[in-house]
Amino acid sequence: MAALLLTCVAFAGAVASAPTKVAAPSSAAIGNVSFSGSGCPSGTTSVLLATDKQSFQIIFDEYLASVGGKTVNDKKQCNIDIDLVVPTGYQYSLSAVNYRGGIFLDSKVTAELIATYKYTGSQGQAKKSTTWKGPMDYESYVFTDAFDSPAWSKCNPNKAPIQISSSISLSNTANKGGSGLITSDSADGAFVQKYTIEWAKC
Repeated sequence: MAALLLTCVAFAGAVASAPTKVAAPSSAAIGNVSFSGSGCPSGTTSVLLATDKQSFQIIFDEYLASVGGKTVNDKKQCNIDIDLVVPTGYQYSLSAVNYRGGIFLDSKVTAELIATYKYTGSQGQAKKSTTWKGPMDYESYVFTDAFDSPAWSKCNPNKAPIQISSSISLSNTANKGGSGLITSDSADGAFVQKYTIEWAKC
């Protein structure tokens, strides 16, 4: 199966001098998590922190959008609030995000992925988007968004909220008979967002 790799760069807030990166603290953890939106109904989304504490994944079981027949436009959206538990003496930054999914588009059918991220220590929010236009046979895609100048959280934030909002949308207004689909990656049956975490002592 063919794969698409899309790389974008986002500015997440300047800092005077970047802290020295260190190994992730073993006591870092995910605290409270809340979800809202049509793309993440209750019980269909989970957040997993990697065992090395250097990344976390958001796994969606029902994050999909489709057009065809009488459906001309479709959009799904999800808002997620995550409390990252940061041990005393540490601070963190988000350095990159990776999205995996699948896409199919008839001729002139368009699709768009939009994502915004905000967390403790950042200046405003980072927002990135990517678009596709058919025809496209079904392909898995990888969308990588690397923060050019990652902002670091405050020192000793304890529970550091991370706010993530994303949406996927399709339209066949330029081809009323066309079909399109953004759905889970067939490799593992889930739409996955992976966030890379960097750590520093303070």
